[in-house]
Amino acid sequence: VQPRLVEEGAIDPLFSIVSQGDGEDDESNRYAFSALSNISSHKSHHSNLLRCDIVQQSLLFLESHDRDLVSSAALCLSNLASNPESHETLKQFNALEKMEPFLNQGRRQLQLRAVSFVRGLSTSTAMRSELVQPTMRTTMLKLATWEDVEVQREVLAALCNLSQTGNIGDTPDSFLEKIEMRHLLSFLCSADDVYRLFGAV
Repeated sequence: VQPRLVEEGAIDPLFSIVSQGDGEDDESNRYAFSALSNISSHKSHHSNLLRCDIVQQSLLFLESHDRDLVSSAALCLSNLASNPESHETLKQFNALEKMEPFLNQGRRQLQLRAVSFVRGLSTSTAMRSELVQPTMRTTMLKLATWEDVEVQREVLAALCNLSQTGNIGDTPDSFLEKIEMRHLLSFLCSADDVYRLFGAV
């Protein structure tokens, strides 16, 4: 369905609905932006979405009182972060600063989208210096031993990306100080490649 929507030129009309919304038809806004967020799951569509200022619109909706719009905005930004070609635009509009609070979000779906967003950015040299700042580092290390396996895996993958490039901050020992030995041993014995790689690093 998504390729057909894009082929038929749906991106511009959908974006027109969400960008010109006046609050009188919240349902139309919600469905139109949900469609755009789903379209963002395909990297081949990212250039068209960026052309329509999807990052700016997503950041606006992150502050919405509508839970569905917030969720769709976080999904869209997470999808965009998976594509290195989007990273400069995300950096330009301080998307990491706006998404960071959701790492400690009580709503699991938002938290998972936020950590997926961070994992995507961790592949980028343009963003790594921001990802190793003290507050972000503390949050990431806390989530590295989180009970939620999906959240934990995304965080460990991000930390692996940072450690492999040497970009783990001025005090690399602080990473080990936050992770108990029992966790490292557990990671090394895991059947999951990401867990084993982090344990080895």
